[in-house]
Amino acid sequence: MQVDIVATTAGGQGVAVVDGRRVPVPGALEGERVEIALGTDRRGRTSARVTRVVAASPGRADPACDQAARCPGCPLRHCTPEAALDLKRARVERRLAGPVTVLPAPPRDGFRARAVARALRGTDGALVLGMDAPEAPVDLTRCPAQDPAVNALLSQARRDLADWAPFDPATGEGLLRHVVVQVGDGGARVVVGVARPVDPASLAGVVPGATLLVEVIPPGRFDVLARPELVRGEATLWLAAGGDRFRATLPAWTPQSPGSLDALRAEVTGALSGAAHVVEVGCGVGTLSLPLARVCGALTGVDEVRQAVADAEANAAAAGVTNATFRVGRADHALRRLAQRGLRPDAALLHAMRRPFGDAAMGALSALGPSRVVYVAPSPRSLADDLAALSRYVVDRLALLDQMPGTAHVTVIAHLRRR
Repeated sequence: MQVDIVATTAGGQGVAVVDGRRVPVPGALEGERVEIALGTDRRGRTSARVTRVVAASPGRADPACDQAARCPGCPLRHCTPEAALDLKRARVERRLAGPVTVLPAPPRDGFRARAVARALRGTDGALVLGMDAPEAPVDLTRCPAQDPAVNALLSQARRDLADWAPFDPATGEGLLRHVVVQVGDGGARVVVGVARPVDPASLAGVVPGATLLVEVIPPGRFDVLARPELVRGEATLWLAAGGDRFRATLPAWTPQSPGSLDALRAEVTGALSGAAHVVEVGCGVGTLSLPLARVCGALTGVDEVRQAVADAEANAAAAGVTNATFRVGRADHALRRLAQRGLRPDAALLHAMRRPFGDAAMGALSALGPSRVVYVAPSPRSLADDLAALSRYVVDRLALLDQMPGTAHVTVIAHLRRR
């Protein structure tokens, strides 16, 4: 069946009208004519698969990945970089109602320094480390978006764990849940996720030469990298950015795309340079704290992960940064305590995750009263929710950083000033 694609969603799916119904068509772009095969997804809804592109959009590119058509991880690999950025910019501008400046981004290949791979069975019954997808699992050992060193480590882990049975959430049988691989500045670490405790000796031969950790995630739980235990090597991984070197120890968060850090650091320091005192919420291991402390009078960093704060303190000391202090605490509690102690910073930097901070944290931030705020958000929707709670502030600038090219993810940096 041939159909015309009438729209492209922000997530990169084409939309066709079939028998009066709008049907998603992954891998198609607005304005194209394609041949499709109809089917149903796991929820019983009508779905479509592109079998041939009859008339291509100027925004189409070779995905250069033989798994792209069914991979849920990179739904924009069939777009040129310009077309993908246009989709992301339009999504941000619709959500936040303002013009967006696009910052330099890493190339779409080789940028991912970390992979979180589920343990699955392939069509031949063999172990696959990857992502669940229609027809067959996506094999992340062949992902072109990942650093080649990540792919090599995942391939080694698959060989070393070939006899381990993948965990089946439906039956509770099997042991291996996932493998997480991350490469850093001269080192690598591998985390083996299991459904039940195992004898560390059984992991002795897994990816020799890399730091090895094991994480027990019982059936019914899905949190990854929350409680890893060291089996071999040093738990610390080192990251490099802008001439700084950062110690990062799990479960402290680290960027998946370290090549984008320079652009982010330049945007943040340019906005807050000269501030007398900056409060940074979600400081992590200090990847933005150190350059920011060098261009302001003082910095107070806050993070709810105790290990991240310990790493940030060590990284600041090693870099000779003496005007930064770090505290453990959840955003709303920490900001409220700082206000109670009489702190009145003139600037703030917020790092959100995929959920908004919420009204309590935004109210506590308003009570502190910084005249400038920079909000780094991986979710435009979450950013919009929090901006609605910051009625005393207006947006001066919105910047888009495509930290994960080829995916639907987008990072937005909002510059705010107090009314």
